[in-house]
Amino acid sequence: MPIIGEWKGDLSSPGMLLAGRRGQIMYWSPFGGALLPALNKNAAAPNENFNLCIAGVPGSEKSVFMQELMLSVLGVGGKVFVLDYGRSFKRTCLILGGSYIEFDMKNPVSINPFSEVPEDDSAKSIEARSDFLSNFPSILATMAAPQYGTSDLQQPMLQRALTLALLSLIYSMRSSSFNFRFSYSFCYVSVLKFC
Repeated sequence: MPIIGEWKGDLSSPGMLLAGRRGQIMYWSPFGGALLPALNKNAAAPNENFNLCIAGVPGSEKSVFMQELMLSVLGVGGKVFVLDYGRSFKRTCLILGGSYIEFDMKNPVSINPFSEVPEDDSAKSIEARSDFLSNFPSILATMAAPQYGTSDLQQPMLQRALTLALLSLIYSMRSSSFNFRFSYSFCYVSVLKFC
């Protein structure tokens, strides 16, 4: 008769069904109750800082684990966006009816990084814009200089160009739809000019 049992996971929120070292079935999710906020109305505010690091030697099924996590999120109606280096998720994405976008010279793709940035002046929108401005420069720097990264001199110029592009975009969105298209093209060129 066991006196100490294993952790059963967070039963108030959905997650991956796993087994512990002693065979105890448990639910695990790095997102907690944030996937289904309706279930956790009385709970404290959900954590909005979701970080996860999966480490292992080559061939230790890290991608398989991440695909299982992706399926558990999709299973409860969540959205999944994957930056796939090595095409590990391509087959799963296509089987599930997702959109797999490859960037190469044969298939030029243009994505508007500003499409989801809110334009109003509410407190939540201002915070979302601030988060975007703090996180997007590192992605842009990786796109501009994937092998060696950007220098200490280039990084603040990239941040400034991104801020100017975002402000110009918000101003043009408030003016008219014609200016929006022109402004986005100008912003894109001005950001790349500083890289």
